[in-house]
Amino acid sequence: MKRLSNAGSYKALLTLLFVNFMAILAGAQDQQSQSNTITTTHVEKTVWYTEPWAWIVGGIVLVLILIALLSGRNSTVITNTRTVE
Repeated sequence: MKRLSNAGSYKALLTLLFVNFMAILAGAQDQQSQSNTITTTHVEKTVWYTEPWAWIVGGIVLVLILIALLSGRNSTVITNTRTVE
């Protein structure tokens, strides 16, 4: 029988350890200097669809469109004509 070498698994393990060590070093260098001053800014934005007037105007427009569409269906007129002699 042919004997298999374990050299490939050792190389893979060493490569994995080396890559992890380099990732730890790169993460350790990512610290910023500490400061005692904290500055925060808060900008408040409102979106148009969160305003109540937008829902009221939208509802009125929807009702007007529904009235215009539904009233057009009942406009058929039947005329009966009779001739009198």
